[in-house]
Parts: sequence; structure tokens; C-alpha cells
Amino acid sequence: MFSALLGWAAPSGNAIALQRPPVLDGDVLGDEAWRGGRAMTGFTQVRPAEGEAASERTEVFVGYTDTVLYVGVVCYDSEPGAIVVSDTRRDSDLLDADSFRLVLDTFFDRQTGFVFGTSPSGVQYDGQIDYESAGGFFTTPGFNRDWDAAWEVRARISEIGWSAEMAIPFASLRYGPEQVQTWGVNFERTIRRRNEVAFWAPLPRQFGLERVSLAGTLPNVAAPARRSF
Repeated sequence: MFSALLGWAAPSGNAIALQRPPVLDGDVLGDEAWRGGRAMTGFTQVRPAEGEAASERTEVFVGYTDTVLYVGVVCYDSEPGAIVVSDTRRDSDLLDADSFRLVLDTFFDRQTGFVFGTSPSGVQYDGQIDYESAGGFFTTPGFNRDWDAAWEVRARISEIGWSAEMAIPFASLRYGPEQVQTWGVNFERTIRRRNEVAFWAPLPRQFGLERVSLAGTLPNVAAPARRSF
């Protein structure tokens, strides 16, 4: 809704039922499990050139099995030798390195979400988003970085840039009771050497990934039965 008010159309993605789970090694392009997926791409900068297309192409694939949600990302880079890698500790600050983060608004309430992130070195980064007051477009979201979920990620640097694969068990998430669901989703890529931050669902410069009210949509998620909050 708010994207429309700003003159932007929130993008809609594609979650596919995987015939087989990916081999979790970071090699997205070489894994047959992703062949039937359609990439979510077309990122837009918020920094340094707000509103312009990202300087490098990013492709994101989302798929699921009966028990696990998988995310594959390919971060193309014309200078793979210049990719910035830093701290490998869990939940280390991704601002100091090339990185990729995503938010999943699993209740599609435009107020809450789960954040997962990684870097070319395979950092595990996660947290929860919540509006601490009544919620709404002008409310500052709270971010709980102490939340640690059970999930896995593998990343690799190659001649095309870097790529990563995430395996997030549905048991590590909370969501509604519907058999087939629509979730809110957004993706963020940082190219550190250019101080570039770009998003799949465009955002105004003053907002970040936590602004779930401006996220895109991910329909057709067939989630297993799970209790909600």
C-alpha cells in the first residue's frame, strides 16, 4: 500500500516446491535443484545513488520442501577480487563487508518479521523485527538481534562474484494456519567497496530492511501445519 503512495509498485516473487533439496554448498548456479525457479532480481539503490538500479546484478531464488525453506542468492560482481570479507562470527555486523540479508513477514501483517543474512564468508546473521508500539507506517520498528534460530548457510566466492544457500527449517519460524500462504519479503545487498546498499522492493533512503510495510510479496508458500504466536 505505502509503496503505491510513493509511486512504486511492490514486487511479487516466486516460491517453488522443490523436487529435491539443494546441496548446501553455496553453488546456486551449479545445483539442479534451483533449475525450475525464477530469479527475483532488479534491485534498486538507496545508497549512494537513491532510486538508481544496482551496479551489479543480484538473483534470489526461494524454494521449499515439506520441512525446510531454502533461499539461494547469486551476487554477480564484475570484480570478484575486490569483494570485501570481514568477521566470521555469528551475528557480526554485516555493514563492514559485502553481504546479503532478507526479511520474511510470515504473518503478512506488515509489522513483524524474521531477518536472515550472510556474507561471502558464510556468516550466520539473524534477528526478529517487531513494532514496539501499536505499529504503523510512521512507527520505528524494534530489532531483536539476540534471537538465534536453528538454520544453516553456506557461501562461496567464484569468478562470477559470490553466492550463498540458506536452509531455514519451517520449525524455526512462526506463521499463520493457512495451507498455502502469502508472506511479505524483501532482500538487501551491500557492496562494501562502493558503499552501495540496494533492495529488491525499493525503499526511501531513510528506511532499511526492517521497514516491512514496504516489502514485496512471496505468494504460494506451502508451509506445514504450525502453531502461531
